[in-house]
Amino acid sequence: METKLLTESEKQREIDKFVSREVIHCASMLVSQLSEEKEGGLYEEFPELFSGNASIGTWTCTDCDHTWEEGPENVKECPACGMFVSDEDFEPEEYHEILEHWVVSEYLARELERRGESITRDFYGFTIWGRPTHGQAISLDGVIIEIWEELFNA
Repeated sequence: METKLLTESEKQREIDKFVSREVIHCASMLVSQLSEEKEGGLYEEFPELFSGNASIGTWTCTDCDHTWEEGPENVKECPACGMFVSDEDFEPEEYHEILEHWVVSEYLARELERRGESITRDFYGFTIWGRPTHGQAISLDGVIIEIWEELFNA
């Protein structure tokens, strides 16, 4: 079977359809309201709703004690000695700020989580994506485009 190449506008329409299937509802107002009304807020019960994954931190090589600042993803060797570093060698310092909350499908939650996005499971029966961007359509988020392209081999 021959695969048809999509124009950019066709691709964007397909990504919009994907988002409309997988992103169920905006929950930002619900999270905000519950946070204000619940004694102590939701910060203790669901801290991942308010602070995403680490965006930068310090790596320390256990072999040569060299330290360097970088994001947590894709760093696997010390720039000084070339030795392998593990996730335990990373100390987070800054975290992505969560700007919006969205109820998402289980499929999308798994894919977002696999890419380091903040997911809260069983938030009063809902799966919530803590979106670290704001002010643009979800279908324009790089992580969403990446998931769609992987799913449809575009």
